[in-house]
Amino acid sequence: IAACATGGQGARALALLRSMERAGVEPNAVTYCSAATALGNDGGQWERALELLDASGIEPSVRAFNVAISACVKGGQPRKALQILDLMRQGRQFELDAHTLGPAMNAHLQLNDWTSALRLWDELVETGSLAPNGPCYAAAIWAYVGSGNWRRALALFDECKSDPAVMQGPSAQAYRGAIVACEHGSQWQYLLVLLDEMDRQNRSWLDTVVFSSAVRACSKAGQAASAIELVAEASRCGIELQVSAYRAALAILPSKEVEKARAIERAIEVAKGRRPAGGIAGGQPPLD
Repeated sequence: IAACATGGQGARALALLRSMERAGVEPNAVTYCSAATALGNDGGQWERALELLDASGIEPSVRAFNVAISACVKGGQPRKALQILDLMRQGRQFELDAHTLGPAMNAHLQLNDWTSALRLWDELVETGSLAPNGPCYAAAIWAYVGSGNWRRALALFDECKSDPAVMQGPSAQAYRGAIVACEHGSQWQYLLVLLDEMDRQNRSWLDTVVFSSAVRACSKAGQAASAIELVAEASRCGIELQVSAYRAALAILPSKEVEKARAIERAIEVAKGRRPAGGIAGGQPPLD
């Protein structure tokens, strides 16, 4: 069941849970929380996750609350997640941790409430006894990007890279937040460094948000060759850019590049039929 939680296999986790019961093996709190996590990780089935936790009869715990909050965030129910956080705070009998505050920060990000997200970050850092984890750093980076403080976002990203508590280094979402921060701050050279790091760590991390920010940043800086190469690289990766990125590249393209201009114009027409990426200035805040 724990493996199903990691892999987001909700239906299989429930099947295993029922098999336990039929075999006369009584599930415990850890089992139910793992099964609920599997549901939350399987397409954000927040209602089924909460129903399972409620029907289990287990005692309320920090882990159970964390699972419930995370499931609601992944299911696109930020207000419900924050209601559960408020319930958790009542009576002060539960000690909030990074696994509580990270998803709660993301709930605020989904509501575009950067101030409240950063208030939770401050609560986490100022406590002293709680070490921020990767998702907390990523959420705080996006919150600073959303609030317009790109310098603090990049400083926090660098802090995340050097924090021994984040053993696997910055997550994909932390990198994406830093990339968007670089665009906002016209830091196109550092952006290309981060892009190369992402490519070396995990090529699947490169997506529409990353390439679009990179193309706009290079175009704004007058780096036509870099911008056009990024458009070409995105195309080779099968990644469609945001319309604003294509237009930025088209605006800086030398007039003699007729064929490239036509290709970009065709890409713009295709991209217009796609849903806008939304988020923070074309970015996408994290969900975990």
